[in-house]
Amino acid sequence: MMTRVALLAVLFTSLTGCVSINVTETGQSGYSKSCKRTAYLVQSGSLRSAGALESYRAAYAEQVEDFDGQVLTQQSPSAVLHSSQSGAEVLMLTRFPCESRAKAFWRSQGNAELAVLREQAGDLTVAVYERGLHVNF
Repeated sequence: MMTRVALLAVLFTSLTGCVSINVTETGQSGYSKSCKRTAYLVQSGSLRSAGALESYRAAYAEQVEDFDGQVLTQQSPSAVLHSSQSGAEVLMLTRFPCESRAKAFWRSQGNAELAVLREQAGDLTVAVYERGLHVNF
C-alpha cells in the first residue's frame, strides 16, 4: 500500500523565546492494523558537545530505520536568540508508524548502545507524541 503523507511542520520563535512545533499528518499508513496512529519521538534540550551530537545523530538515524522511523529534522538553530539554558538548543524530530514502534526502538539494544553518546551530546528530554503533535518548549 502506498503511503500518502501530508506533513506540516511549523517552527517559530516568539518574542518570549518559546518555540512551538505543530505537526499534522493525513493519509493512510501501509502498516498493520496494530499501527493506526502515527507517533513522533521528540528530543530537545541543550548541547554539551557538538562533536558527540554529530556522532549521535549519524548513529541514531541508522538505528531508527530498523523500526520504520524517519528522521524529520535534526538540525541545530543557526542562532539562539534567547535561552535560560547554558548550551545551544538541540531539536530532533522522528516519525514512527505508531507509538509501539517508537517504544520498541527506545527499548532496543541499538538505542541502549547510543545512551552514552546521547548523554555526551546534550542534556536532552525525550518524549513520544501521537498524531497531531503540538509542543511548546
